[in-house]
Amino acid sequence: MSYSLIVKRLPSILHRSNNPVKQFSTSAVQSVGIKWRQQHGYPDNHTSRGVLTDAPDYSFLDGKPTPYTTGQRARLLRQQEYAGRVRYLLTVAEKSKKAYQDKVAAQQKEREKIIGRKLKPKGMNLQRNKS
Repeated sequence: MSYSLIVKRLPSILHRSNNPVKQFSTSAVQSVGIKWRQQHGYPDNHTSRGVLTDAPDYSFLDGKPTPYTTGQRARLLRQQEYAGRVRYLLTVAEKSKKAYQDKVAAQQKEREKIIGRKLKPKGMNLQRNKS
């Protein structure tokens, strides 16, 4: 059967199926107990973290550490990426804050320089201002 023939017959095939799709929902699916987990400080998804998820599946009798599971490794790498991003954003914020402070200081210095170059009173006016 060729591809074009299948595409042409697809609507009739779907219509004749025993269980045609009659409704289509676009609303989000909510897991049972999300409100309870949120109220008690647990994550929304019960499989995202916890003893069964974070603890190793087994342990060695001699006490050496067990290797990370796939999920643990993924969480560790994700947390390292977050930490690196936070560190980068903090340095950017500090640099921009320092640049702004330098700009304000330069503007203040320029203002003082302009005020210092203005004409000053001479002669009798200078003596009156001093006393």
